[in-house]
Amino acid sequence: KITDLLPWKIQTILGYRPKGVIENIDELDSKKVKRGSFSLSIDELPTPFNCEKPDPKPFSDLKAKKILDTFNSFYVVELNNATYVNVYGYDTIIEKDYVIEPLTYRRDKSFILGDYPKIHPALTMFKYPPKKVLKGNVLVLSSLSCSTNYGHWTMDLIPKIGCFKKLGFDWNDFDHVLINKLNFPFQKEMLNSLDFPFDKIIETEDGDCFVCDKLVVPSHETFSMASYDFLKNKLAPKLNLSPNKNTPKRIYISRKKAKWARIVNEEEILPLLKKYDFEIIQFEDYTVVEQINFMQNSDFVIGVQGSGLINVAYQKENSKIIEICDKNNIVLTYYIFGVYNKLKQGVLFADSVKNKNPELYDDMRIDASKFECLLDKMIEE
Repeated sequence: KITDLLPWKIQTILGYRPKGVIENIDELDSKKVKRGSFSLSIDELPTPFNCEKPDPKPFSDLKAKKILDTFNSFYVVELNNATYVNVYGYDTIIEKDYVIEPLTYRRDKSFILGDYPKIHPALTMFKYPPKKVLKGNVLVLSSLSCSTNYGHWTMDLIPKIGCFKKLGFDWNDFDHVLINKLNFPFQKEMLNSLDFPFDKIIETEDGDCFVCDKLVVPSHETFSMASYDFLKNKLAPKLNLSPNKNTPKRIYISRKKAKWARIVNEEEILPLLKKYDFEIIQFEDYTVVEQINFMQNSDFVIGVQGSGLINVAYQKENSKIIEICDKNNIVLTYYIFGVYNKLKQGVLFADSVKNKNPELYDDMRIDASKFECLLDKMIEE
């Protein structure tokens, strides 16, 4: 099209692309939004055990009230004659020529780290993909990175199922379900346990564009109390767990087989792990059921921030965990789920180490003496 060659602002004036962005869900007609809430009892938000001076930020900056106010609500939006478009991997919802920003999860959004870029990619992309029409009711579960990453699949996509079910919807209400490509056994393992209607599936990827009679879109609730509750108390029981009491009571979740966020000097801490009877586990070698079983039976877990550690949602209440994180790339999901689980938590900051592949995230180097200090503190607790 000739319009593809025009600057994006002219394309907008001509009606070739959205006019702008709706930044707050409250700007939508209230009849389109079904809301719910779910609360857990949180008495306090303790600073994790650590060997840092002063106490490590941002953990020491969080307050219990902020968690209660921010993460106890969720919603589902119902839109008529709306468009789903995958823009560079971002699952984007458009209605009446406006992008509904809260329904677009983008990795650069964090309640701690800042806001989205000012210009949404849907407004400035060079060329819009061809549109396909979907009749009937369409449920959108697709979410960034969920086709390739166990952690994002578990904390971003699966809770959306709990979200729409808590608000009275069921699989039978939908003619089509948009979901990320199913590339790994863990995806089907979880979906099978939730009676997913595979005959309704449409797997999404970059460049898809669907114009739908009706779109139903659950909110993104990565940190929410409802997400945690759904994973631990709804999903896990449906996976037909057969508790194996012979699994180790102390485990170290290694990322040795990962492509990034590996501990480059892991060998230095192996003697300490052996001294305190920690067994080294690589979760890539196990099914979802087996991973959950390890977490439910462990008294003490050590792990690096990453996909495997999202299993903290299933960990036994009042047990212990040490979370190793890159001090330049701190993710709070694991800590918040640990708060919900009433865990005794420790945090160890690691230094960034450039990955041999410059296109991937950094690896990490830990201070073995600080690791020993923290381990001794928590063993004695």
